[in-house]
Amino acid sequence: VSRDTRLLWRGKAGISTPMRMLAVLPVERLKNSKGEYFEMKKESKYFEEFYRSQKICTEEEFPDFIAACREGLPSVFRVVLCRPEANLIMQKLRKGFFSDAGLSFVSWYPDKNTWKFDKTRWDLVENPNLKKYHRILDNWRNTGN
Repeated sequence: VSRDTRLLWRGKAGISTPMRMLAVLPVERLKNSKGEYFEMKKESKYFEEFYRSQKICTEEEFPDFIAACREGLPSVFRVVLCRPEANLIMQKLRKGFFSDAGLSFVSWYPDKNTWKFDKTRWDLVENPNLKKYHRILDNWRNTGN
């Protein structure tokens, strides 16, 4: 077990913030934002106690809330509408470009220029079938789109 996997975020006495309560325990192998692997358990009684005490959902909805917190974040991007290529990119996306990679339109975001994959960023980078989509998005990002 590495030093990073034994880290515990400790706060003062009592529950004050979720970050102070997160206990990182080795169980599942994950990647951080820099692409480095670490092991952690996506479970913390302190995290659950904190959010249960916030009463952000009913007790019946709480297990679904916790399950959603344990999921990886989807990969999301916006098209910069002031760029000359924006219309072409938006046309491609609306016609289903990337649809086999699980791309969908984010309807609630203003300007209708936001899209999300049902995969995490690391899924796009590491999965051989999805790598081409990551390369295209990376190219768009590097050219200011």
